[in-house]
Amino acid sequence: MGIANSMQALASEQEYVRPELEDLSLSASVLRKRIQKNTSVKPVSDRPCRIPTMPSRGGKPRVGNMNGADMGIGSGPTQVPGQLTTTCFIHAFSYTRQAEYATDSDEKAIENFATLTRSIAPKLFADFLDITLQGDGSNTLDTVVSLVAQGGNTVGIVVNNANFFLTIRMWMSGRR
Repeated sequence: MGIANSMQALASEQEYVRPELEDLSLSASVLRKRIQKNTSVKPVSDRPCRIPTMPSRGGKPRVGNMNGADMGIGSGPTQVPGQLTTTCFIHAFSYTRQAEYATDSDEKAIENFATLTRSIAPKLFADFLDITLQGDGSNTLDTVVSLVAQGGNTVGIVVNNANFFLTIRMWMSGRR
């Protein structure tokens, strides 16, 4: 039998149910901004926690005939329990001391490389989280559907959602 781990202690761990009902209905905010607005964290354990959600507010709006026509029956909000699992995301950035020294003044370079790297890192990490949160939970961006060949060489790939890969390509080229 292997070393005991946290899964074997799951039955005795405390569970936390967040007391707010999260409204998941369509709004004008970007996914990342919705997540950033709530930074309250209550550490309990690494056990999954339940998140009450409301994906639909209900109601049935429509154009009505106010000349004696039936208004129909409305509907109410829909609540669905969700579950969060403890996950750790990392995004490593680095630069050498030589790169920092070679660009640390206006006389040496048009931009300080260390400052540039530190300003880009949080934005790219936020983009990475946006992409990851839209996935299927397996920490993969997408699935390769087929390969494109030309003259016996593979020259491209076909995926379900190329937008994810476009963002990655922009990260790698430093244009984001």
